[in-house]
Amino acid sequence: MNCSRRLRLFFNFFQQKTIFIGVLFFLGGCLSENQNEIEIEQIPVSLSFERFDLEFYGNGPEVLPALKRKYPFLFPAQFSDSVWISRQKDSLQLLLQQAVSEQFNDISPLEKEISHLFQHIQYYFPARMPQETRSVAQQCCRAHYGVRRTPRDANTGARHIPAIR
Repeated sequence: MNCSRRLRLFFNFFQQKTIFIGVLFFLGGCLSENQNEIEIEQIPVSLSFERFDLEFYGNGPEVLPALKRKYPFLFPAQFSDSVWISRQKDSLQLLLQQAVSEQFNDISPLEKEISHLFQHIQYYFPARMPQETRSVAQQCCRAHYGVRRTPRDANTGARHIPAIR
């Protein structure tokens, strides 16, 4: 046998062994990760989800005092009740609420994912588990009628007036 053939056989054997060992390490890591997942899924986590949007837009102005007591952080004192009542009746806000309700009609998959997240937090950081967590998802846009806005360049501050055609 010549030298180049021996080298080729050696490297072929070396590559096969390297791939085999790599696959063993990969599978070993997956098995331990699966064991962690089994332990994590057994951690009891109690979560409750409250949909403020359904409570606010699904009822009339008579529920406003109860909502202000239940969610005081959503109702700043400088705004009167008339602001919130008009927001409950605003056609654009109702259209946005209808789109949100259609998109998030069933939030059980989201509840399952968040529950799984808190199980992981409890498993990896048991001393830092929060007792109560509140999260508020606000609407991405608010309707400001009668307010004209002109976009500005971020660097120069110059106004860019879009052409109307």
